[in-house]
Amino acid sequence: MIQKRGDQSIRLMGALLLALSAVVITGCSDEESDNDSASQETPPPAETPAIAAALPDTPDADDALPPSKLLNLYCGACHTPTNNGGLSRISNIRKTPEGWDMSIVRMTLHHDVEIPKNVRARLVKYLADAQGLAPRETRGHRAVLERRHNVVETGMDPELNVMCARCHSNARYALQRRDADEWRLLVNMHVGQWPSIEYQALARDRDWWEIASGQVAEKLGALYPLETKAWSDWRAAPRQDMSGTWAVTGHWPGHGDYAGTMKIEGQGDDGYLATYALTTSAGETLAVTTKAIVYTGYEWRGRGAWGDAPIKEIYALSEDGQTLTGRWYFENSFEIGADFSAARLEDGVAHITSVWPATLESGDSADITITGANLEGAVSLGPNIKAQVMERSANKIIVRAKAKCSAAPSVRTITVGTARLENALTLFEDVDYLRVTPPFGIARLGDGMTPPITAQFEAIGYTNGPDGVAGTQDDIRIGPLQAEWRVEPHNAVAKELQDVKYAGTLDQSGFFTPAEAGPNRKRKQSRDNVGDLNIVASVPTYDGKAEGAAHLMVVVQKWNNPPIQ
Repeated sequence: MIQKRGDQSIRLMGALLLALSAVVITGCSDEESDNDSASQETPPPAETPAIAAALPDTPDADDALPPSKLLNLYCGACHTPTNNGGLSRISNIRKTPEGWDMSIVRMTLHHDVEIPKNVRARLVKYLADAQGLAPRETRGHRAVLERRHNVVETGMDPELNVMCARCHSNARYALQRRDADEWRLLVNMHVGQWPSIEYQALARDRDWWEIASGQVAEKLGALYPLETKAWSDWRAAPRQDMSGTWAVTGHWPGHGDYAGTMKIEGQGDDGYLATYALTTSAGETLAVTTKAIVYTGYEWRGRGAWGDAPIKEIYALSEDGQTLTGRWYFENSFEIGADFSAARLEDGVAHITSVWPATLESGDSADITITGANLEGAVSLGPNIKAQVMERSANKIIVRAKAKCSAAPSVRTITVGTARLENALTLFEDVDYLRVTPPFGIARLGDGMTPPITAQFEAIGYTNGPDGVAGTQDDIRIGPLQAEWRVEPHNAVAKELQDVKYAGTLDQSGFFTPAEAGPNRKRKQSRDNVGDLNIVASVPTYDGKAEGAAHLMVVVQKWNNPPIQ
């Protein structure tokens, strides 16, 4: 799947990790610069932690200074002291770790501030801890922090969509906190940094400055104020030690599932070492080690390697300290990554982490693997499914499951003794329709200097449910299916310009690799290799086949990929 990226290490991981869990149907601002902070530095070693903290330390007299002194030393020349003992502008803002790191990078790029790597790391940690965001304040916007590709933002304020989201994501401002006056200063900064912003924002038909500095600043101050109860409550809450053993599950789109355990050891100063022992849905075993720093008491930022491929981890600890969720992705290809979820394991407590395969057809039989910890007692897959134990240990059970033809489609809870996992197994009769995810995607051309941005699609099967009508609330999601994939032109213009021929290639795992950039003299009007495409998946059914499609636009390169788009 990934070999066309030209990255040998990622290709090896693609072969090793997570073969597709197939179901075969048988029948029966101070806005930061647009430059990615990581791209401004030499890539750090794989064994170091995340964000600026991952950059290698250098021996320096500054190491002996507390971070508050470092802030004054490096920032105090321009940011003047305030009455509350802080520094102007800086003390009136709260941001995520990525937000603070982007601010520091902007100071180095646009104001020639020289900040050593080890100082940058300590400043990000200090600012994110003292002036970060509470867990509740990042909800709804974590997809951007986790670098999830092709996520469409919904439910945002229409006026802010027009004023702010024409240039960057809504999450860019929603992951900050300021009062109205500070938001107004941010508007001033935008005009100073980008004098043509009124014209770029299509503002000739309205009084852009009055709107931006007036009602928009007030609205931002009301929606995203500096002082909130969520933040005061979080600052007062005790910090959780993340050391211990965790049960891990995850899904890598286009490859399949993985599960196992993660042992976390504290390293001091909110640093942690994580050692993973994982099994994939293809039966492979993996041992992975990463190092991380936890910011603001819950923001896990880790780095390590899966095989030879460097990865980054963006996880969030729940407020009760019992779960850790997020995404890991390949450092050099942020669009390629996997969902991640972990829960604390208590000594001696039974726990089911995963079930593979997670689907069973009525009237059919399959060997199902149940993974977990301290698995003892009888195995139950629910009514009308016979489960014969074929292999058993404390951490893994393999059962031969046989579903009766009369078994109605449903989503089952699986139990092993006292352990239970809800929504663990989907029982179905046939695939009634497909949805291709993501429904809309963007891929970007690459060249010798800029790698392409790829796109991974999955075919998700559904059965209609008791009412027999597709697209209603009682429909049952079967899950990812093994499909046949093809590319079609999205419209008549794309057909005329032969976009399917020139824009890129799609393999049979649903992975799209864009073509190389540059004028193509073989195309009409010397067009670049852009394209407007439909990505179509089909699977066999009793009555023939089910098909679904997604819309993919292949566009030009993007040279800047900041941590928060």
